[in-house]
Amino acid sequence: MLTANTTIAALSSSDNRALRHIIRLSGPDALKIISSVLRPEENISSKQRSITAVKTDIRGVLFDCFAYFFPHGSSYTGEMMIELHVISPTAAAMILFESITAAGARPAGPGEFTARAYLNGKLDLAQAEAVSELISGTNLYQITAAEKMLKGRLSSEISQIEEGIVELLSLLEAEMDFVEETEMFISESQAAERTNSIISSTQKLLDQNIRREAMIGMPSIGIAGLPNAGKSSLLNSLTQSQRSIVSSARATTRDILTARLRLENTECVLFDCAGLSNKPALDVLDRLGQDAAVEALGAADLVIFCHDVCSGDPAESIKLLNRFTAKKIIISLTKTDLCEEQTDKTEQEFKGYETVLISSKNGLNIDKLKKMIAAELEELAGKSDGESVHSSINQRHKDSLISCRNSCREAASHISSGNYEIASLCLRDAHETLVGIEQHKAIDEKILENIFSKFCIGK
Repeated sequence: MLTANTTIAALSSSDNRALRHIIRLSGPDALKIISSVLRPEENISSKQRSITAVKTDIRGVLFDCFAYFFPHGSSYTGEMMIELHVISPTAAAMILFESITAAGARPAGPGEFTARAYLNGKLDLAQAEAVSELISGTNLYQITAAEKMLKGRLSSEISQIEEGIVELLSLLEAEMDFVEETEMFISESQAAERTNSIISSTQKLLDQNIRREAMIGMPSIGIAGLPNAGKSSLLNSLTQSQRSIVSSARATTRDILTARLRLENTECVLFDCAGLSNKPALDVLDRLGQDAAVEALGAADLVIFCHDVCSGDPAESIKLLNRFTAKKIIISLTKTDLCEEQTDKTEQEFKGYETVLISSKNGLNIDKLKKMIAAELEELAGKSDGESVHSSINQRHKDSLISCRNSCREAASHISSGNYEIASLCLRDAHETLVGIEQHKAIDEKILENIFSKFCIGK
């Protein structure tokens, strides 16, 4: 796949319901191939970037298209590139695409356009991976992080660490080469301080990975509480659906019910599970439901704990709360429309927890609860108190940074014992590992193919 001596083509925007499609070609024969499928009188301006209205007649189907021409060196891939924009049903666009591949274009593999952009020096490897992150982003924070990586934020941070390593290496090696000199190039304490600074910068990037992992996919929000505490009604109110069965009978919910909750900047998976109890399970089904609920809630990013204000003494709910290990719990005091006189007293019983008064029946504070959930997810994504989201770090970056950090730690150990020669070798290893995040020369081709295989066709 990682060759650029052929012309590749892909049909993009090929959703069966779409009417606008883009056929994208990249390679030395792009203009020749497109010209061969156009009507003889049609010509594409190819001296500079241009947009030309063209027509083609394939198998009796007439296509009115716009041809976007990008000369060599000024396209996304760095090669000659043509985009044919056509308004037609998908089946008709496929006929046009098949005629283009029959004329000599090879169907592109996943990520092959971005791979060529990387190989031609239009993007470094971290930026190329950011394209995939951007396409697959599921929320604003993940997309923002990917955009920063695409703009070179991660590459810039990596470069600063690389420069620090190179500078330290040059001083250490000068110290070894000119050992007879009376003036020191770098003292042991200075070398140790610089090495620790490099380790600290590397660790900072690794810490960002925790936030990135929180952004991948959709966070999970569990709704918990005693049986008949209003959990199912709350799920339905939050999602504005009838996803969960609501009944006055106890233990109606036995399985884990999930629904997607759309918030202003992100989405999350909301799930309702069996009501929990401090007492032994009544039967096998009850026990299985309880076990499933505990397991699901233990893995949740946030738990909304429901307590029915009409139920009287909240001692059972508070006892149940002590079993949770969730990072964050929001107390939802439900059915407040039925027992308004008890809400203040009940709220005092949950002092120390963030609470919200809820009525699923009349919608009281449902929007407020959504905002509270969104705020918690923002914090989870590393965007609290106005702090901007950091650039993304994927698993390959994480592995390289860990290796770099460990090599630097080993270098620090040898510096402290005065063994600069071994320390220099460790720092060289650290530098080579970092270079591999951005540059092809330190990356095996199989690794590159694995990276780009995760992309969509046509990207």
